[in-house]
Amino acid sequence: RTHPVTPIGSSQLGIITSTVERLIAKMKRTDHIYQSALVKSEIESLCLEMMDVEAKNASHINDITEPTYNESVVYEFVRLILENSRKEHSVLFYATELCMTRTQLSRILKAVTGKTAINWINNAQVIESKMLLRKKDLSVQQVAEMMNFSDQSAFGKFFKKHTGVSPMEYKNSVDPVQGPNNTPKAKKDAPFAFSPNFRCSGDGSLNNPLSSAKSVSST
Repeated sequence: RTHPVTPIGSSQLGIITSTVERLIAKMKRTDHIYQSALVKSEIESLCLEMMDVEAKNASHINDITEPTYNESVVYEFVRLILENSRKEHSVLFYATELCMTRTQLSRILKAVTGKTAINWINNAQVIESKMLLRKKDLSVQQVAEMMNFSDQSAFGKFFKKHTGVSPMEYKNSVDPVQGPNNTPKAKKDAPFAFSPNFRCSGDGSLNNPLSSAKSVSST
């Protein structure tokens, strides 16, 4: 927000490159039972490495700006999506976890990221679905069940709406090592972010240790 461009030294670049290479390697391990968890772990590592670079390159310690309330809500929302995107598809679930209404949550997300809550949720579902469809031992029906859709038809309609191809077409066009061949890409994957947790307090308000005094305004 305050440092849109951060210089990266050769040693820092080497660490980030190594982290990205590990992430790519994990994405290719389609036979691993816990591939999703492995990939998410590497994404978190990459985010932490980038945060480390920015912190170390700040001119002064005061230049490291504390996240605003709205930014902290976004970070926590993304964390919740990482944990629940397979099973929870409704904006209401995430809004309730963050002690706010669906309208408030979407307003904050739109102001900070340019996307509404449902945009984020749909994007996360597409990413998870693609990861599962790349597994040779999983059928489309099994993926639909794992993604908590009512049936394979509903899953197929959702997937094609957001990627341009059916789940079976995507699965058949995917090389588990090299990736999809000549397959229309889904909408740009959302970035991942992490922050200290904050929870609902007893009175139903959001307890954010980073910026508890700030308002819920989306400005």
